[in-house]
Amino acid sequence: ACSLFADPEMLVGKLKDIETAGSMVSVFNRKQIYLTYLDEQLTILSLVCTHKRCTVKWEADEEVFACPCHEGLYDKQGRVLDGPPPRPLNRFKYEILLTLQL
Repeated sequence: ACSLFADPEMLVGKLKDIETAGSMVSVFNRKQIYLTYLDEQLTILSLVCTHKRCTVKWEADEEVFACPCHEGLYDKQGRVLDGPPPRPLNRFKYEILLTLQL
């Protein structure tokens, strides 16, 4: 399981599900987050644009996160590609919790 460091700690997804899908959208503090598992590395990105705080959407055909408000674009690692965003999408620290299921 994956959990973000926050108060309170919150379960946001099962690692096996993220590995299988390659990526998934979840919710943390009432905001959407994007979890991706590439090259055996888990990355958790905020889907809140760093320009005016609109929610970005993943455009699979172009492999970018697009902001509908002011046309900001980010790559799959959250780096700014184009538009007015002043910085990359925020990344979350996380902890992978191992649980024993009987």
